[in-house]
Amino acid sequence: MSIHSVLASRPAPAAGLRVAMSLVLSGCVGLPPLAAPTGDPAEPPSLQASVASDPMLPDPNAPSTPPETPSVKAPPAGSTAPTADPDSLRRALATRCAEGHPSLQFETDAGGIDGLPAWRGRVRQFTRCVLQIEDHRSIPLDYRVDAEERISEHVVRYRVSYASSQASAGAALRIPAFLFVPDGVTPVPAVIVYHGHGDGKINVAERSRTTENAIGREIAVQYGYVVLAPDAPTFGEFNFADHMTYMRDVVARDPTDTYIAHAVADGERDMEVLHQLARVDGTRIGVAGVSMGSWRALLHSLVYPDVRAVAVAALFVPFGELFSPLHESCQHVHALAMMLRMQDLAAAMSDRAIMIQWGSADGAFTVASQMLLGETQALFETMDLGDRLVVDIDAARGHQFGNAEVGRFMLDRLGVGAREPAAP
Repeated sequence: MSIHSVLASRPAPAAGLRVAMSLVLSGCVGLPPLAAPTGDPAEPPSLQASVASDPMLPDPNAPSTPPETPSVKAPPAGSTAPTADPDSLRRALATRCAEGHPSLQFETDAGGIDGLPAWRGRVRQFTRCVLQIEDHRSIPLDYRVDAEERISEHVVRYRVSYASSQASAGAALRIPAFLFVPDGVTPVPAVIVYHGHGDGKINVAERSRTTENAIGREIAVQYGYVVLAPDAPTFGEFNFADHMTYMRDVVARDPTDTYIAHAVADGERDMEVLHQLARVDGTRIGVAGVSMGSWRALLHSLVYPDVRAVAVAALFVPFGELFSPLHESCQHVHALAMMLRMQDLAAAMSDRAIMIQWGSADGAFTVASQMLLGETQALFETMDLGDRLVVDIDAARGHQFGNAEVGRFMLDRLGVGAREPAAP
């Protein structure tokens, strides 16, 4: 099935559309074999090592004591719902964050192509405001290396942890993550991978045939990229609370708050880790997410402008579906839908690059989602930036990453890492 057949009922796109599309009519093809190893092996990290002796560690002058308890939005257990009408509170938040603009949709607010840069800035600021993201860089990162394992001839996987922007019952929290680092010392691209519902980062690291499809390991080994795969709040080893209870308590305390906003707030810490690693080229950072992680990845890339490319898989759907009972309420951000559409968020990434990935066998790939793809393509065409959008549909893929296609997208946008894959 092609996107053109899916959208056959829509008018034919105007000439000049440059949306790159990959249609794979069979299962995912494995990534090409690695080139011969290059570079010197990295020394195992230790908590006492300096950046000069170990490029794995952040600034050695960073505090190693536990961070202060941050001022955060995490609610206490058993919170009771406010008496104000939730929709009124969300509308008030959206109105305040829009700063006098009645709508931020591209057609009504951008003022044409000439106004595109300013419009992107308004969308990003609005998104950050609606998510109520605060600057937590004053909280010590307190990065620690807890374990390491060589997973291939050229790559070491570290289990690391660092301070979250959140607290639980007044106690500071730590984000557990896997960090894949190729041998060598030259700075290379880095990719953050956000998992979906399920077992957390372990599926990114080593479990193929899951939603995450062990994509973190594959990108690190095949391309020689640094890959950071953190657990989302309440998932994997970051299980400080039951997911459903925590999600309900967040909204019960403040109807304008949402679980996904807390996850995106922790993305600031993920970026800090990468920027403080000598092995990472901070100008070449990408983000990939699948299912719930797809929504997190898109929001993260809007809020943190250092991201150069984002791949969203298996959850690019209209807000009318995403913020409905059809999808987990932990992903709901109702105030966004009061000023924007999903295609507007994608278009706000048009100064960089975005891949939208679906499998035709994915039950979440509804007719409405298929129509949304066409509307998003048309929007990029209007901006004359079709080459910034890559649409990848695999007829055999289900609700999971297509590793080979994401890998090639990142290679095209971020450049060569410690390994240069052979031509397919």
